[in-house]
Amino acid sequence: MRKKLFRQLNRRRPEHNQLQVEHLESRMLLAGNVLASVVNGTLTLLGDDANNSVIVSTFYDSEYGDGFRVEGQDKDGKTEINGSCDPAEFFGVTNLNSDLIGGDDDFALTNDLDSLLSCLGITEPSPETANFISEDFYVPGWVVIQMGDGHNRVGVGSGEIGQRLLIQGGKDGDEVGICETKVGGNLVIQTFGGADDVFIHDSKTVGITRILTANGYSDVKIDGYCTQNLVVRGGNHGDTVCISCVDIGDDLVVQTFGGYDSVFIVECRDRREESVENFSEEGCYCEYDNYVGDMLLIQTGEGSSFVEVVSVSAGQMNILGGNDVDEIEIECVETYFDIRISTLDGCDIVDIDDLNVRSLIVDTGLGSDEVTVESEECANYFSEDLIIRTDGGDDVVIIGPEFFAIAATFEESREQSHIGDDLIIETGDGTDYIKVFDYCIGDDAVINAGAGDDSSYRYSDLSATSNGNDSQGGVELCDLKIGDVMTVLLGDGADSASINDVCVEGNAFVDAGAGDDGGGNRDGGNDEVGAQVSGGSNAGVWIRNLFVKKSFWLILGSGDDQASISDTHVLGSAYLNGNADDDEIGANGLDVSENLYVFLGTGDDVLFLDDCSATNARLYGGAGLNDGYYQGVNFFGSQKLYDFEFLVA
Repeated sequence: MRKKLFRQLNRRRPEHNQLQVEHLESRMLLAGNVLASVVNGTLTLLGDDANNSVIVSTFYDSEYGDGFRVEGQDKDGKTEINGSCDPAEFFGVTNLNSDLIGGDDDFALTNDLDSLLSCLGITEPSPETANFISEDFYVPGWVVIQMGDGHNRVGVGSGEIGQRLLIQGGKDGDEVGICETKVGGNLVIQTFGGADDVFIHDSKTVGITRILTANGYSDVKIDGYCTQNLVVRGGNHGDTVCISCVDIGDDLVVQTFGGYDSVFIVECRDRREESVENFSEEGCYCEYDNYVGDMLLIQTGEGSSFVEVVSVSAGQMNILGGNDVDEIEIECVETYFDIRISTLDGCDIVDIDDLNVRSLIVDTGLGSDEVTVESEECANYFSEDLIIRTDGGDDVVIIGPEFFAIAATFEESREQSHIGDDLIIETGDGTDYIKVFDYCIGDDAVINAGAGDDSSYRYSDLSATSNGNDSQGGVELCDLKIGDVMTVLLGDGADSASINDVCVEGNAFVDAGAGDDGGGNRDGGNDEVGAQVSGGSNAGVWIRNLFVKKSFWLILGSGDDQASISDTHVLGSAYLNGNADDDEIGANGLDVSENLYVFLGTGDDVLFLDDCSATNARLYGGAGLNDGYYQGVNFFGSQKLYDFEFLVA
């Protein structure tokens, strides 16, 4: 998988015009004033339209018990509390309600401002603070922080809130940070609009978490977090959401709706060892780096989006893109139920590595799409189905181990990826390339390339197979075990297919459809024709080392077609049908336990048989000038040849 962790899509953020103030009087006179009072156990802070800066901390007094300290900080002059520059202290407080109204305001709830600023990544020096105690803050009830319009900053760090926490910004760009904090109820962060930044680090919420940034170029980063449900909802502009090392009891929902969005759910990184230990003690340990108890839903909406999901264990996963170009990367993921990916229309890229899931269903819609399902560290395991539908467009679908992983284990025994039930690939109309190799499929394999010239020649750099063969095909199947029926439908168009080292427990069907599959041009002498077809280098359908426990059908359809079959064993009967136009069918080492039927159909056709066997054989040349070449053929029962004008035995 191409590593694009924390990649930022190119986007423009609106410039924040710095507030210009004409200093007609001293800065102290321009400072804001915050009114603080306690009513019925609720500490209420009410600001004004000035730029206020307030720190709320908790402490213990031996005489009065638990207390709250409210202190103003320097910001266009020192913010006053109840008209005084001195801190105000309150007792008997259960809840905290702060509304700083308008202006570019700062608010912090912490007992250790320096640690909070460090956690939030703020590089400017911390203001002079009171002598805060080293213990964590504690609010027994609920906390509501309202900032109003303006470019605001809110920090909550190192403490515990007994009930819910609500943080509301305004229509301008806000910054909200929560570090090492436990919330006993629900957590809601709502910024309404603007270029907002939300950061949560090493925290826990007992209830549900909602982060609502509305329209604007917003960044949300969550690193180390436990909650029952997590919903992150952006707006119609370019948003970036990065989530790592989370434990979600039920659902994780990320909705960015529109714009050039990026969503990352990735493994833990750059974490202090002691933080990881403390995090685990809170019951947030999971085998994968990210744990989601039920649904993981990512919806990016319209706009070109990038989604990356790494190291996740979830109940089920849905990823919904839009009608523009979407890129989705998934690596090291397990789900109890299904993973469903739908990108709608657009030229989309879906890259998947190392899965352990029930079923994977991918639907990329119209457009030239690329879907790869590869295994790098370990084999993929699908307990039920793997279904890929790309609809129309020039599509590429590759399923198998990554090539460098193959090279690394070429001399070693390698676990084969597994599909419990069906493999279904439907690429729709267009010039498509499909490759499936190194898989064990429990039931049926259905490959439908649709109409269009399906060939690997435009993807020659992708067409190398694991055993070194240089076969080519718009559809390439190699090193497969199929539990029941194999169906390959090339559709109309000039198509090619390569089937190599495949074992089919049931019946096998290959239908090349209408069109000149493999060219079908016979020039040169008879020996040249025989060598060309039996060698398979120009064959439309190239089959080698195919084992079929029941019966085998090869249908070339109308058009000048070529087919080559070698080292193939069929325990039932084999049916080779050239249909209309000038066809060439060559078989070398074809062993059929029951009956061999060849129908060349109308047209000037060529049949080449070398070292083939069957119980009975019926060879029909059909209308047209038909040539037959065979040597070393052993039909144990009877053989009949019809309508061959030229025969060389």
